[in-house]
Amino acid sequence: MRTTSRALVCGGLLVASALASIPASADMPILPAPRVKSPCDSLRWKRMSLQELAQHMTKTAEAGGANQWDPCALVQLEKRGAAAVPIFADLLRNPLTRGEAMHSLWDMGEQAAPAIPAVLQVIDEDQENASYGIRLLTTIGAPQAVVPALMKYASSSHEETAITAIAMLQSMGDSASSAINLLAQIALSDVTPPALKAKIRAAATLTSLGRYDPEKVGSYLAELSKHVELASGVCEGIQFMGPAAKPWASDLRADFGTALVVAQKREEEIHNSEPSVDLYRELMHTREGAWCIKQALAMLADNADSTR
Repeated sequence: MRTTSRALVCGGLLVASALASIPASADMPILPAPRVKSPCDSLRWKRMSLQELAQHMTKTAEAGGANQWDPCALVQLEKRGAAAVPIFADLLRNPLTRGEAMHSLWDMGEQAAPAIPAVLQVIDEDQENASYGIRLLTTIGAPQAVVPALMKYASSSHEETAITAIAMLQSMGDSASSAINLLAQIALSDVTPPALKAKIRAAATLTSLGRYDPEKVGSYLAELSKHVELASGVCEGIQFMGPAAKPWASDLRADFGTALVVAQKREEEIHNSEPSVDLYRELMHTREGAWCIKQALAMLADNADSTR
């Protein structure tokens, strides 16, 4: 018995010694993790109809609060693909199930286009989710349907909604050229709303669209550049516009130069003031605007002799 035990011990020491001699860098086989079957793939969930899944989501959300339903119902709805889009559209109308329904439609992309009317209703009625709804709209809708809607919301009296819609117009590319005149009206408006942030974003989006329609945008550039408060938006758009801005270089350089002087003067004033969180944020914004103007001036400097 003792002999056998000693042999086992010796054998164990030899194995341990052999393992210790393997270099630390040696490739060791990685065993796959054991597969765990998801409870959401059970027959119970698979056999539920779309209506039953929706009812289950609504019932559990009502019991536990917004977004607190059993996730398996959501998983199964997403697996049903296009057939589930009308169900998600209905779930959008319920504040308790709206959030996850929007996320699921986003993941479905253009397949979720039939839900656009329900998304528009959310944007119109729910300011808290309006910005996300606008982004969702651009993800699931075709440009010919999305651009008119974005133009409508770009004029919203709600600042965040307007800014989001204006920014999304820029993401629509050439399809948004029809919004150029509207964006100019927003940027050059002398009433409030729109708020200054919306005007600056409108100036940036308008100018960036100049790569698709330089003549139309060019007709607004001289006027836009005269408004020092819009300089940060115009210079951002100029960088997107790129070489298409060459014919208007002479008009822009002087006004950008003025805007840069104003920004630098304001930076000095902030430095000489009592520090505060608000002033620090303004300083960062001012510096960012000045940097943007410098970038635009550098680009336009090579085009000093450009003519229209």
